[in-house]
Formats: sequence, C-alpha cells, structure tokens
Amino acid sequence: MGQVFRVRDPRLARTVALKVLQSDLPASVAARFENEARLTGRLEHPSIPPVYEYGETEENVPYFALKLLNGETLEDVIKRLREQDQTTHEKYGFPERLRICIRLCEALEYAHSQGVLHRDIKPENVMLGPFGEVWLLDWGVAGPPTASDDEAPQERLTEEATFMGTLEFAAPEQLAGVYSSASDQYSLGAVFYELFVLEPAHRGQNRMELMTAVLQEVPKTPELFKKPIQGRVPREISNLIKKMLEKKSENRFESISAVKEALQTIVGGDIQVVCPHTLTKKTMHRIGRLLDNHNYWLMPLLLLWLLYPLYALCDWLGSRLFG
Repeated sequence: MGQVFRVRDPRLARTVALKVLQSDLPASVAARFENEARLTGRLEHPSIPPVYEYGETEENVPYFALKLLNGETLEDVIKRLREQDQTTHEKYGFPERLRICIRLCEALEYAHSQGVLHRDIKPENVMLGPFGEVWLLDWGVAGPPTASDDEAPQERLTEEATFMGTLEFAAPEQLAGVYSSASDQYSLGAVFYELFVLEPAHRGQNRMELMTAVLQEVPKTPELFKKPIQGRVPREISNLIKKMLEKKSENRFESISAVKEALQTIVGGDIQVVCPHTLTKKTMHRIGRLLDNHNYWLMPLLLLWLLYPLYALCDWLGSRLFG
C-alpha cells in the first residue's frame, strides 16, 4: 500500500520514518492509507507508533511521518526460534514471550477502549525493540466493530467483498465480514499459538483449504507439542490459547483485558486450577510464597517434615538389624 523511507527531519534534527502512498493504486487504497494515518495519529499508547505529520507531496501524493522504529519483527523472531537458534531461545524464553503477549494485550486493550479494532494482527505487524519495546504496527484496515451478525448470510463469505485481514490469523466470523473485539482476540490468540508452539494455528495448501481450517478445524492443543530446545508448552499457557481460539466468539475471553489479567496471573504463578497438573503447580507456587514470607520458622518445619521419613527409615532398619 505504501513505501517506507528513512528520512531526516532538518527542523527537529531527528530521523523519522516516512510512509508514502504508491501513486498507481486505486482510490480505495488511498482511503485506507489516510485511515491508517488518522487512526494511528489518534491512538496515543507506548506500544503504538506515534504519527508526527500527515500531508501531500508537490505531486499530490499522500504521506505521513511517524516514529522510526529500530528492532525486528516478531515474525523474524519466530522464524529463528523455529530453526532452533540457541541464542534466540535464550533471549526469548517462555517468560519473555509472556511479557511480549502482555504488552500486545495492553496496546489492543487501549485501542478497543477507543472504539478501534486492528483487524489484521499477525507476527509481521509486531515489532520488538532493543530495549524491550513492543509495538503493534500497520493499522491500515483498522476500524470500528461491525454489527454482531451470528447468522451472516452465505453470500457474504466472499473474501474480496467483505474480508479484511490475513487469512492465517483470521477469526471464523471475519470471513463473513463480522468484526469485533472477539475477532481481534482470536487473531491475537493465533499469534500467541505460533509464538509458543512455533507452528501455525491454521494450515492449508490453498486458500480454500485455509478457509476451511479457519471455519471448522480446531488447532492441535499447544501443550502436545514438544520442541528440542524449549520443551513442552506449559499447560496454563496452552489452556489460555485454546480459549482465545474458540470457534464461537462467546466462548472466548470476555475481553482483551480479561486475557491480559489471565496472562498476568500466569506470570505471577497463581494460576487457575483446571486439572491435577495445574493444582500441583499452584500448590508449589503457594509453598514458595510461604517460604518467602515466613522463612524463619517455616524453613525449619519444612526440613523436619522432609527429614522425618529418613529418621523413621533409620529407626526401622536399626530395629530390624539390632533388635
């Protein structure tokens, strides 16, 4: 839709990114370009790049200047993780990936509070900075929610007419032209899936197979994947992603804010108990918290509790050997 140049602003003595619309594109694309500039300029959030200026060149070609970002896309990071790059795995372990997910939720939470949906969330639209920055980019197809139409007519399932976004990360209802905070949540869940599993949530040899996968096929449970370096995806993360990728929007989290809170709970260790596995992890976390807060008296008790079976065993052996 546009070309991005690195340019120098002589008045403020700073380098900025200048996005210029290609002159040979139709009017509808030009409208999307202006929409991106206006929406991004209105959204003021640390994880959304600010727009500095919007205007036209002497040849009447639209452009807008925005913050120049230094870093790499999430797509590049996932590619290196998939290739089993040891350095990348050390830098982007599960805790760091959770932090990135929370930052994305915060950006999307803010946008939704302003009545704006992104509608094209994917790894290449996420940039990671050298000092921990996380940016959600490319708001070219962003806009307000549509009417929630559960019974969308079959003729609306024409991608060219109604679909906006990227099919691999689209929610099922997006294929019918229905957009809501829940559809953004699904797309974000598909990004989370690929970030942790290192495999796409949806597969297809062609667009029709991909559409069928989005509409009908449930992605394989994340915790069933086990990679050589990173190991298995933790069950609590797997459960969160599965809920975000529910085919019916009403079965997902009630909002991006709820997703963020669930992620923060996982980071804090006080996870939701849904099975014996998560019960064990939550119990161990609480024991650790007790040790932190009451280590002076709890540690001796714990040592006694651990040593008592050894004492009992020695006592039993002594009685057997020496009467």
